[in-house]
Amino acid sequence: MARPSFLRTYREQIQFGLILRFVRTASWPVGDQALISATNFFGVIVVTRALSLEDLGVFSLAYAAMWAVNTIQGSLITQPFGVLAARRDVTEYRRYTSATGLMQVALMLVIGVPVMVVGALLPDPGAGSILIVVGFTIIAWQSQEFLRRILYVEGRMPEVVGIDIISYGGQFAVIVGLSVTGQLTVVSALAAAGVTSLVSAVVGLVLVRHTLFHWPLRAALAQNLAQGKWLLGADLGAFICLNSYPFVLGASHGTQAAAIYYGTQLFLNPLNVIWFASTTVVPIRLSRTRVDHGEVAARGELRTFYRLTAPLIGAYCLFIAIFGEPIMGLVYGNKFAGYGWVIALAAAFRFFLYHGHLISLGLRALEMARPIFIGLAAAVPFALIIGTALTVSIGILGAMISMFGATAIWTAIWARAYFSSAPTPRGSLATT
Repeated sequence: MARPSFLRTYREQIQFGLILRFVRTASWPVGDQALISATNFFGVIVVTRALSLEDLGVFSLAYAAMWAVNTIQGSLITQPFGVLAARRDVTEYRRYTSATGLMQVALMLVIGVPVMVVGALLPDPGAGSILIVVGFTIIAWQSQEFLRRILYVEGRMPEVVGIDIISYGGQFAVIVGLSVTGQLTVVSALAAAGVTSLVSAVVGLVLVRHTLFHWPLRAALAQNLAQGKWLLGADLGAFICLNSYPFVLGASHGTQAAAIYYGTQLFLNPLNVIWFASTTVVPIRLSRTRVDHGEVAARGELRTFYRLTAPLIGAYCLFIAIFGEPIMGLVYGNKFAGYGWVIALAAAFRFFLYHGHLISLGLRALEMARPIFIGLAAAVPFALIIGTALTVSIGILGAMISMFGATAIWTAIWARAYFSSAPTPRGSLATT
């Protein structure tokens, strides 16, 4: 018998039936993430063109700080919620969601209010204004994100897109308006995100009012923390290993270095369409498949998702690595001239990082949060000692080298945990 052709073998490996299921599941989330990424992408371009390198550095550091704080929400609230909510009946789900909502309110107030108070007490009015608006935006942003995550779990994707149009579309419109009128500053750009997120959160609260405001499920706190404590440790480790370098660059080489690092990363943000959509959809999908068809089926769906998305990620990263500098010249002028090598290294890194990202999604769906924490905990000493030293001594290049090294450490640990725990197939969706 003749050996099967490459195309036939590939066709059998990627299992188009599973792909169609993913497409049906992910079409709305991918469209929603495309909306978010597009408005953020063009909004950041407007901000980058309008602000000086020094102000852009301050803006990027403030935005990175808000993003870091929101990872706490992801660890303790939204990520456990997306996985644990999938296995409950309607009554228990509403009680569980109401209890998780109380956790969310407490979290955002504990973080956001002290930041605003510190800003109000600072003698420097410029820095104080930034902290006040950052604290307000944290509260509004987290409110909106929790409410849209409820809609995600309930499969109400048109409503998700609607509130995201209000939030992210509105934010882009406000930023453009501020830029045209000459009023775009660090504070006004951050406030635009906060105000539009707050409006979106109000609409979202109306949409999910029948899910919330039920008697809280007492076990919800312990269940969320059982997963969330490991995810929080992992996300804090990820922040140290990946997102702390702008702050190190700003402290050691000035805010202009942080601005260059931030500005050259922008053209990789379209990858977030797949990246963040997969973070939201894949664990929910795999968790349901695991409950309905078993762990082997869930692992098979993750393999299918990898074979579908990895070539797309790789092709885009290759394109940006080759043409990144000319594109930056067209968009920014000569503001980032000579830094094409940064975007090329960043593109190679994002493709490398994607493999670990997918393994982590599989571990989260299988409720194996502990190995995620262990992998990142193992990488933190490398990032803190070697990464900081390299960044201080050779700047952006040192930061990029350090991120490659840290990612290699945790990806190896995650892969060992995921593949060593694989069950013996007994017939499932993965083999049909």
